[in-house]
Amino acid sequence: MTHENEATYCPEDNKIRLYCGRVPREEYLELRALGFKSTPKQDCDFVATWGIAREDRALSMLAEGDTIGDEDQSPADRAADRAERFAMYRDKRRIEAGGHADAFDAGPSSHGYQSQDRANRAAAKHDRHRGRALSQWDKAEYWQQRTAGVIEHAIYQTSASVRRGRIVRLESDLRTHTGDCYTRYRAHLENRLAYERQMLASQGGSAADVDIIPGGYFGRHQVIKVNRSPVTKQPVSVKVWGAHDWKRDANGEPLQCLKSVNIQRLGEDAYTPPTEADLVKLAEFNAALKEKTKEKNAGKPKLINPTDADAQRLQDTLNAAARGGSSEILKMTQAQYSARSKGSYSSYGAEFLHADGSTDSSPRAGRWIDGQMVQHTNICKVRIGPNIGSSSFYSADSVIIITDKPQKPLPAWSTVAEGVAS
Repeated sequence: MTHENEATYCPEDNKIRLYCGRVPREEYLELRALGFKSTPKQDCDFVATWGIAREDRALSMLAEGDTIGDEDQSPADRAADRAERFAMYRDKRRIEAGGHADAFDAGPSSHGYQSQDRANRAAAKHDRHRGRALSQWDKAEYWQQRTAGVIEHAIYQTSASVRRGRIVRLESDLRTHTGDCYTRYRAHLENRLAYERQMLASQGGSAADVDIIPGGYFGRHQVIKVNRSPVTKQPVSVKVWGAHDWKRDANGEPLQCLKSVNIQRLGEDAYTPPTEADLVKLAEFNAALKEKTKEKNAGKPKLINPTDADAQRLQDTLNAAARGGSSEILKMTQAQYSARSKGSYSSYGAEFLHADGSTDSSPRAGRWIDGQMVQHTNICKVRIGPNIGSSSFYSADSVIIITDKPQKPLPAWSTVAEGVAS
């Protein structure tokens, strides 16, 4: 390629632009295959969203020693040029519509000739002016809408809220693409993040950069709890007390509850730090909520992390009631258990321990034995996992002990007769 070729990159829209004039057909098809689009109406000749292969192709078209430069024309300037071009299309269609309308108005209301065919042709020609006038007016309205759309899109893309959304996606991509094979891609993401954050700083910053503490306010909602990203440690959402999105009470009014509000698209000025009175109000609210939760859960079976002896006694009871081989106790940390119990179809979870020594995921009031319903109560809940130490499908589940949590004795229960399925 000649030294006249140029390539630029714009961080605002993340696009590479080529200034290379007309290219041979083979090269044109190669550029299109890589994702470059021909832009004859713009100052540049080809444009594509940044990618490693596209950047390499752009560099190969430059003279030795040349690099991809900075784009002089911003997306806002390009949007202005595009809007001006669309306005020219609109004005042209309006002029054409006016010309056809004038020609229609200037024509006679009736066409009289000695030849009927000639009269019909004259009338049809006259009517075509009306149809073309309406068609051009429709096109003018279309270009008017396109002009407004270009301007609105340019304003939307540069808004602080959208920029915060881009930062969230870039941070997610940066966490996802790890390893040596992504070194170049990660460097590009880090540069884009630096650019977006610098631009956002001049637009009001982000609420995620503020030291948010419970008791402060977002609008009229007081922050009850702050949820932080486990990776960046920045706040991503807050818990506030408000109306549920879809649950209603008996009167049809929205139920009041703790609900999450995402703050990643909010600016620094959206948060108001708490005063001493706000902190007192929060403490009173938390005390009342704790008492309400305690009353609600009164009498319900509690989740217990059993002692080693009680866990073994319960495991022996479950093994005796199973039709298959014996299972062993599972020991793990809370983090390991949380990771394995996620999802609706996980085989790890808390189950009710019934008074007869059986366990079940539902709080049953009884069970059928020999054709009769035997009543029993739910005394507590224990963590249960898949059978370990047995290859039989009919083996009992394994009792789980959390090693980094306090252990407590289990309430007394009766021993299940051997051979009765749990």
